[in-house]
Amino acid sequence: MPHGRRQIIARAAGAFASIGQCDGQIFFHAAAGLEQPVARGKQPVAASLTSGTLLLWQQGTDLWSASLAATRALTTPTLLAPGARFPVLLALPDGRHALVTYEQGPEVIVARL
Repeated sequence: MPHGRRQIIARAAGAFASIGQCDGQIFFHAAAGLEQPVARGKQPVAASLTSGTLLLWQQGTDLWSASLAATRALTTPTLLAPGARFPVLLALPDGRHALVTYEQGPEVIVARL
């Protein structure tokens, strides 16, 4: 991915990956592999959990999520929050959950995933 926004993700066993956006497309890139297209959208964020990597992004006016297992199989994207934007994601120390915050209308939402 030559241009766009990118976030680095620390993964298990000292591995790293990144999620980024270019020309309206979200991409995931594991350090030892090729970039993998995820979905159309913007504002991508990710967090590494014991079950895999959690991915969030804004598509249109909604926030969507998917996860990427260790096998690099992407789950079907699901609607996380309608009318939401600007996600921020943080993996919790237990490695099984994450916190997400985003704007939804005039409110700022914080939720545990």
